[in-house]
Amino acid sequence: MIDDLRRIAGWYALVGLPEQPLFGAPLTPGSPKEVVEARQRLESLQARALLNGESGTDVAVLFDKALATLDNRAVNVLAKRVFADVPLTLDELGKLHGVTRERVRQIEGRARGALLGYICGGGPLAMVADAARRLIGTIRPLEDLLALMPSLGKTVEAVGQPAWRVLDGLDDAYEIEEGWCAVPTLQSAETVTRAQLEERADQYGVARLAELDLIETSHPEQLSDLTAAWLRRLGYTVEDHVVLTRVQSVGDYAAAVLSVTGSPMGAQEIVDRFVFDRTVGSLKTALSLDERFERVDRDRWALREWGMEAYAGIRSVIRE
Repeated sequence: MIDDLRRIAGWYALVGLPEQPLFGAPLTPGSPKEVVEARQRLESLQARALLNGESGTDVAVLFDKALATLDNRAVNVLAKRVFADVPLTLDELGKLHGVTRERVRQIEGRARGALLGYICGGGPLAMVADAARRLIGTIRPLEDLLALMPSLGKTVEAVGQPAWRVLDGLDDAYEIEEGWCAVPTLQSAETVTRAQLEERADQYGVARLAELDLIETSHPEQLSDLTAAWLRRLGYTVEDHVVLTRVQSVGDYAAAVLSVTGSPMGAQEIVDRFVFDRTVGSLKTALSLDERFERVDRDRWALREWGMEAYAGIRSVIRE
């Protein structure tokens, strides 16, 4: 490796470019074959090659080593109280270990504090925790985080949980639940989402997914689908690359549907777009009483703001 670095540096010095960075830019035109090959070897160098063929120490192994410094009771309390999918209560753990609930609280606090020292006081685990915070941003799918940091998916044997679950249980800077990561909590991420939707939705509560900036991902081509999945998790109606934020009433839902479609629709067509059941009759009644809508044909409705000629009906025509 050092020989290859010197070979590239020597070539740059030879052609009068001694200040040229060795990486980050293409080799100068006309670089000899041995220099090109040296650069290729360096760029294809794997971390394993510098670890003497070993796999190195990953996050899960480091957590197991940290947990090994605690006694078995403390590890059990952390496993069943802090890292468990369904945590036991203090009373349940007290009965399990034959101590008071206050004693369990003390054991939990000291054990958790000991592990916090590993993720807040510098060192490899602190580096991983800091990287996770930065990668999550505001909202990131857990699957995407694990693709960037695969060792977080490995099991910490002492507690029988993946490393990301242990890290999440210790680090209050973010929350991981149901396949989503959020900073600092999922509830705060929901608040950010609702604020952004309110800001970018039109007067009928329609916002385009492409205009939302919510999800962090290393796969930009999946951003629209991920945004839709996150919004559906929050209970929003998503269709045709838009999200409908106001669907509580029949009138609001119909206005949103017409806004998305951009042209008059029949009552049955509108009802067919609803995610909840409504009759055509109830829809017509609601539209006829709502000044946002205009009936433009015998059974077609439009938004009044489109300025289309209203349908008067055959009786009105005969009367005129």
